Amino acid sequence: MMTVGRWRVAAASTAGISHRRRQMRCQDAHAVTTLGRWPDEALVAAVSDGAGSASQGALGAKLAVWSFIEIVRMAHAGGTALGRLDRAGAERWIRLLQRVLRAVAEGRGVGLEDFACTLLGAIVLRDRLLLLQVGDGAMVVSDGSGSGWRWVFWPQHGEYAESTWFVTDEGAAGRMLFANVDEPVEELAIFSDGLERLVLRDVDRRAHDPFFEAVFRPLRIASAQSGLDARLSASLGRLLASPTIVSRTDDDTTLVLASRRAVPAGA
Repeated sequence: MMTVGRWRVAAASTAGISHRRRQMRCQDAHAVTTLGRWPDEALVAAVSDGAGSASQGALGAKLAVWSFIEIVRMAHAGGTALGRLDRAGAERWIRLLQRVLRAVAEGRGVGLEDFACTLLGAIVLRDRLLLLQVGDGAMVVSDGSGSGWRWVFWPQHGEYAESTWFVTDEGAAGRMLFANVDEPVEELAIFSDGLERLVLRDVDRRAHDPFFEAVFRPLRIASAQSGLDARLSASLGRLLASPTIVSRTDDDTTLVLASRRAVPAGA
């Protein structure tokens, strides 16, 4: 395993062809930050997909990801040991996030269901991985050993085709998928359901390693400075809007890439 370096991040959300044709904005959202100081800094990231049937789905997605980031930030600032988070604590976070969205919805004179959206949240510590998910989309991780990429939760789909669960649902906390594992992770990718069929193989339930190796290569050789790389994020956005992607999905697409894999000079 390679030496752990600083977190380097690229992230983008792009409107799908179906939305662009109807002059609709992207209903996906993402947010990423780091907490603490290297070498013990924690990566916190979230992705959300606003429900197409919800009148305020795009706003719901934005509120969901930033609320998740802020909840984690406040917990960290208050002295909470993030690595000890258990399912009960994560469920409390979901209910707190719902209260935030409900308050905004009431201020706008709409119901919480009008903000319907999914949520994928990740906290990566020095040697521990915490993930929670309500709805579709997925997260994949690599330990940098060359053993490839593995998904943590398979996308949550509902009882009918093209349906899923939402973090705004009454039973969201109980339906949430949660993991707190003692596992050093060097790279993490989070993506919305628009990319599922491109990067996950249903036939054998595996991640498509060549795709992730290709999109992570620029991050591995990027500057060692922590945080979001604007240039690489713009490049990632162009990839998501390229014919290679849009020819295979007409949905909105979001991809968050984070790497602390240190590549030796000249490699």
